[in-house]
Amino acid sequence: MDSLVSFIIPHWNGIDVLSKCLDSLKQTVYPNFEIIVVDNASTDGSGDWIKDHHPQIKLIKMIRIMGIPVAVIVDTSSRW
Repeated sequence: MDSLVSFIIPHWNGIDVLSKCLDSLKQTVYPNFEIIVVDNASTDGSGDWIKDHHPQIKLIKMIRIMGIPVAVIVDTSSRW
């Protein structure tokens, strides 16, 4: 079985860029992957957009802006 690959995407107020990123990742041919979006307290409705358009993506919503370093490690304890 192929190892799980996690794509962790830190995000803040950029649905257009995020949409392009997710479309690109969906084209991967690797069979065992997950996409995790860490939303850094966006105010543009990004969290709701992700839930509505990409319900299979794991969404972690921060209540305040924590920055990229925190965003990329926030879920690392899941499966090591």
